[in-house]
Amino acid sequence: MKKLLFIIGLFLIFSGYTFGQISFGIKGGVSSYDMEYKNLLSSSKISGEFKNSHYGVHAGIWARFGLLGLKIQPEIQFNSNNVNFEYTDLENPSNASQIINTSYRNLDFPVLAGIKISFLNIYAGPVGHYFLKDLSEFESGYDIKQEFKTFTYGYQLGGGITIKRLTFDLRYEGGISNDNGKLIYGNQEFILANSPSRLLFSLMLRI
Repeated sequence: MKKLLFIIGLFLIFSGYTFGQISFGIKGGVSSYDMEYKNLLSSSKISGEFKNSHYGVHAGIWARFGLLGLKIQPEIQFNSNNVNFEYTDLENPSNASQIINTSYRNLDFPVLAGIKISFLNIYAGPVGHYFLKDLSEFESGYDIKQEFKTFTYGYQLGGGITIKRLTFDLRYEGGISNDNGKLIYGNQEFILANSPSRLLFSLMLRI
């Protein structure tokens, strides 16, 4: 929570310090979610693997100001993604494998630096992810618990086309943190070591 308040405080400080030349806006869009976990759970009793992911949604606010010839753009956005895992009960091989759905919810904090060429914005920068909660069928129907790191890091790079007050924005996001959390089954722990990547498409409106 302290990290979350610190980041929001920095956002407000930047906004206030450059108030005379800053612009604000809102944004919303969809994203892909690419996880490549193999043998996510592996024991004598159960087996679990990543199956597929669904398109996620995000919405938030952004600010933009000039600094040292660059456009600096901090953002705060809520992000939600859904993924499916395939669960197999090895003690009852006659039972069919089951699909388990998990929804991840985060607050994202990109801080991007870029340049504007005519109507085209090009930028890159770090992004922090503050984990809020997960809604998982693991917890309700299986003896499996999930624990996630409170704060993880990544990066974003991309571009946007601005027409008047509206920007069409496309970004690639990659992960930097190698240990995002773990699954716990009995007394066994399975580390979620891979950082997911995704593509994000957003509509950004200057207000």
